[in-house]
Amino acid sequence: MKNEEYVAPKRFYPQPGDRIDKYRLISVLGEGSFGIVYKVQDEGGKVFALKMLKLWEIAYEKERQLLLKRFQREFDIAGIESKYIVKSHACGRIKGNPFIIIEYCEGGSLAACVGQPNRIPDMNKLGFEVLAGLHELHQKGFFHRDIKPHNVLLHADGGVKLSDFGIAGHKNSRLTERNIFGKVEHIFGTWAYIAPEQANNKISFKALDAVADIYSFGVMMFELFTGRYPFPPYKIESEKDLLEYLENAKKGNYVGLELYRNHIYDAWLPIIRKCIEPDYQHKRFKTVADIIRQLGYRPAVPQEAPPAETIGSKPAIQVTYGEELNQLFDLTLLADKKQGSLLTIGRKDPSVINDIEIAEVETRYISRRHAIIEKNGSSKAWVIKDGQFHSDRKEWVPSLNGLYLNGQQVNQDGREIKPGDVITMGDTTLRMIMI
Repeated sequence: MKNEEYVAPKRFYPQPGDRIDKYRLISVLGEGSFGIVYKVQDEGGKVFALKMLKLWEIAYEKERQLLLKRFQREFDIAGIESKYIVKSHACGRIKGNPFIIIEYCEGGSLAACVGQPNRIPDMNKLGFEVLAGLHELHQKGFFHRDIKPHNVLLHADGGVKLSDFGIAGHKNSRLTERNIFGKVEHIFGTWAYIAPEQANNKISFKALDAVADIYSFGVMMFELFTGRYPFPPYKIESEKDLLEYLENAKKGNYVGLELYRNHIYDAWLPIIRKCIEPDYQHKRFKTVADIIRQLGYRPAVPQEAPPAETIGSKPAIQVTYGEELNQLFDLTLLADKKQGSLLTIGRKDPSVINDIEIAEVETRYISRRHAIIEKNGSSKAWVIKDGQFHSDRKEWVPSLNGLYLNGQQVNQDGREIKPGDVITMGDTTLRMIMI
């Protein structure tokens, strides 16, 4: 999909029995405003799901290109090897419309189990498996951003897998905007899972890490137990309802936890409460591993384990969520080229030259002079600092929207970065690896 020549998309509605590439269409699994999902079978008889963008429905070329990037992002993220994440297998285009082939989950989504916890043999196990998938995503510098029952699929063995990456959950969308695979009537409900800080455009760019996924997880678990959302008015059917709901969520109005406490297992009440805390800096769970341990499990991936990408001795920064996914910046090579130990990093812009330039067209959260990465002369460790020295102003100027390392804000004093550490700059996440 990345290297294919762009072809203007044409209206295309294949029917069961037709073929796309080497896959025969069996049935339609679901359709939304801009996408359709089929159950398909390959030449060897193996069953998959085929997800196709109805790109012809998008009127403007700029919007098409943005959707293509997000669709590619979904395919790339789903390439992670994990028993808790739906696996992507192939991608391509048909009549100008992109498609991806992903693992098929026979049991459908958790949406069918909302308010019916008796249909789930072990709620603790289910919660652990969702969290384990999130933990593995977070360890690799990815964040789901759209955790809800529709995006957790049930496998034949009774386990669950996370799906739908990089498409929905865009925090700055208008309240009435359709998402790619959701129908317009579901949009209000989608916002029910979005953390208060994500819904606040003034600070949303500062809260893209694990705490946002943790909030959505808490809302989803409350809904699975009770069939309701955790804040009044509990059912969201209009924009008026949504605005009331978001206001109650922002205030931490936990009336629902008391009204429906008899529907929730005792062990889950404190977990849900701490997940949906509006104070994400001090009162909400900071990491998924903390919730896993409170459930009595061990994290699926040891927090201190060396990252799988540690395959060499040279440090590098890799884009793990952004507009140039997997873009790699070799710190040693860049420093040698510059003949210095200080590297500047900022938004790619013709008015400024940085050693590390981050592409950001969809948003403008990354400052043109956002940060520096510097090798410490004595320890040889790499340190990242917020802001840059502005020669014209003759002073250090911080970034406009902040710099975060593993979810913690970094100031001008800086913090050491180590392999596996996740850097957040606006809507982009980066990870330090060894190459």
